[in-house]
Amino acid sequence: MLSDSLQKFLFDETDIRGAIVTLNKSFADLIDDQGYSSAQLQLIAEFSAANILMTGNLKFEGSLILQARGTGPVSLVTTECDEQLNFRGLIDASHDLVDIPFTDVFTDATLAITVEPKQGHRYQGIVSLAENDLAACLQAYFQQSEQLPTWFRFSESDGVVRGIMLQALPAQLCMDKDKREEDWTRICHFASTLSAQEMASLDNETLLHRLYHEEVVRIFDPQACRFHCSCSKERLERALLSMGEPQLREILAEDGEIKTNCHFCQTEYLFNEDDIRQLIQGKSSH
Repeated sequence: MLSDSLQKFLFDETDIRGAIVTLNKSFADLIDDQGYSSAQLQLIAEFSAANILMTGNLKFEGSLILQARGTGPVSLVTTECDEQLNFRGLIDASHDLVDIPFTDVFTDATLAITVEPKQGHRYQGIVSLAENDLAACLQAYFQQSEQLPTWFRFSESDGVVRGIMLQALPAQLCMDKDKREEDWTRICHFASTLSAQEMASLDNETLLHRLYHEEVVRIFDPQACRFHCSCSKERLERALLSMGEPQLREILAEDGEIKTNCHFCQTEYLFNEDDIRQLIQGKSSH
């Protein structure tokens, strides 16, 4: 079984780096009891893989959130990943998405990439969803916003999720523009030849050797990925408080308690009358 990991690599003779993400058990944990269709699974798989690949390149403590909201068949797709590669995500769709092209999945939607460091300022970039797939949308974003040529490829097969990212680095080894473009075109072309079967079954070293046996590739140690939900009773308390005291008391009068589930992991949280009274009085679970 392929391990749940992010593994980075570097082309020693060109200014290009890359990474491969593999989600196996962690993806099964993410989708457990969610009832997603096969097309919905493909979408949340791509968003999860993309998030982890991008988070792996950031040098900070905090989280990266990839979120698309719209009014079409999919109203929300969101994934979140922290510096330890703990990730979670969900999709809210009114349709199973089968036979719907990517450009019709979202209506009046944009993709927000939000970086939330534990220390420092929050940053958000906006991605157009006008391209034919998520990979192309992200590639356009990096080209326009970061001026870094970047290439993505995603796959999901029988619960195994793979993602590959290639990225051109600022000129250090090669200053010749034409040679840099030639290197970039060659490296991306080889990656584009991967079959779905190879993406689903080959371990990272075998995959990279098959693609780049004529290149000098340095492979770094893998980093473990896992599904982990950051929900807590304290976070739910803050959400309840945002509803306002009158609405909380109205719900209590009707039901005698407030029961809510985390949409990411389905954990149930129960607040009885005493819990709500203490919450309103300024006492919480922490």
